[in-house]
Amino acid sequence: NDLAAFILVHWMHCWNPCGKKLSDYIHNNKCDFYNARKLINGDVAKNGNKFADYARMYEKQLNLSMDA
Repeated sequence: NDLAAFILVHWMHCWNPCGKKLSDYIHNNKCDFYNARKLINGDVAKNGNKFADYARMYEKQLNLSMDA
């Protein structure tokens, strides 16, 4: 699992076929989860909104747990 997580993060930050990095979509106050989906899977038109919603819910839960 640790290796898989490392590869995923390295892929998103350093190299991927679309030539973008995670920081192109998510940094400081910018969270473009919809287009960040392109880094993992090119099915943005089909599933981009669904996975962006998942990311926003996960982010909300993380923020709530930080406030507790």
